[in-house]
Amino acid sequence: AVVGVIDAASPAHGRLQTGDRIVSVNGKPAADWFAVHRELLAAGDRAQVVVRRSGIDEPVSVELPIDPDSRASLANILYVPADLLMGERRELRRTSNPLTAMWWGVTETRDLLRQFYLMILRLVQGQVSSTNLMGPIGIIHSGSIIAFRGWDWLVWFLAMISANLAVVNFLPIPITDGGLFCFLMIEKITGKPASPRLQIAAQYVGLAIILSLFVFVTYQDIFRLFL
Repeated sequence: AVVGVIDAASPAHGRLQTGDRIVSVNGKPAADWFAVHRELLAAGDRAQVVVRRSGIDEPVSVELPIDPDSRASLANILYVPADLLMGERRELRRTSNPLTAMWWGVTETRDLLRQFYLMILRLVQGQVSSTNLMGPIGIIHSGSIIAFRGWDWLVWFLAMISANLAVVNFLPIPITDGGLFCFLMIEKITGKPASPRLQIAAQYVGLAIILSLFVFVTYQDIFRLFL
């Protein structure tokens, strides 16, 4: 977990710095941002954070907001999501070996997919606030910011979006490929396909879920950026 740009109103302002890598929170390893979320939610009025800065681990005490809703969103404590994306790629890796470059691409894509699946799980469990979701407007806004850093950053960002869309497309929602796969599994187990009436009804339910989510995240994007 790498800290991005810290809001001036954040309790972490002046204590954490852009590029700090969070090693642990209250003695618990911070393998990713979800682990950081979990420990912050469980902490008292202060959190003891160990960050790796210039290769040296330093303890930092961060005062936490009392309001659980504010604490649940790391945007109020540590980072702005778009800045986090840029912060995590501060270290540029180069190689003249195309096989090595391809392997790096595979491993980074694997890590992105893992993070996205974990985020969905934490959303269902209520450990991650829905305010961290981003819709088309938010994606365009973040993409425009990242594009200013160069075409390589933009290509990386587009690859990340493509990987995330692949995850969404394989969720077990009837209108997606994941939903179609579920119907195929049902047919495999029962020996006969689901009735057309059931499939059509499921498609409508899936469409309603997707449209509702689209409206929700678009509203959040507008509220976050313009209100």
